[in-house]
This record gives sequence, C-alpha cells and structure tokens, in this order.
Amino acid sequence: MRFSEEGGAGSVLALGIIAALLVVLSFGSAVGSLTLGRMQLQSSVDLAALAADQNLRGLTTGIPCDRARQVLTLNMSKLVSCLIVGEVTTVAGTATVMGIVLNATATAEPR
Repeated sequence: MRFSEEGGAGSVLALGIIAALLVVLSFGSAVGSLTLGRMQLQSSVDLAALAADQNLRGLTTGIPCDRARQVLTLNMSKLVSCLIVGEVTTVAGTATVMGIVLNATATAEPR
C-alpha cells in the first residue's frame, strides 16, 4: 500500500477551503459595512437638508447651514457644502468608512 505518499493531502485541502471561506466572508463583511455606511450617510444628509429647510422657512430658530452642520456632526459625518437658492436647500456631506470617503447630497424644498 502507498498511503504514505498521499498523507496530509486532506489537511492541505481543508486548510485551503477554510482560507477561501475566510476571504469570501471578509469581502462580504467589507461590502456590507460600506453599504450600511452609505445608507447611514444618505439618511444623515437627508435629515440635515430638512433641518436647514425648516430653519430657512422659520419653523425652527437658527442659521440653516449651521443646523445642517449640527445634524451631520451628531451623525458622525461632515458638512461639505450647504447651498440655499431661493427656497431650495442643497446639502452635501461626507463620512469615512474603513478608510474610504463616502459622499452624499440631498435637496429639500417646500411643496
């Protein structure tokens, strides 16, 4: 019998399968984190645009773009720009997830 020549082949195969599974799971986790970060950033920028619009219309007190900055800061994001043209408020923000900078923009206007 020549089983001694093939000894350990199953162990190498098992380690290869485990390594491949770890790579796939790590990639899936990274993609999930980035997707969740993008969704959270978009929600934060949407809220900031609405808050700035409410200040602009006099529903709350304060300066519209300062309010947008406060909302984004509370949601772990940064204000990039706040533009008010007429009754239209546009807010852009960023957040860093796993070293990757994500961007989002939202517009609010009365209807």
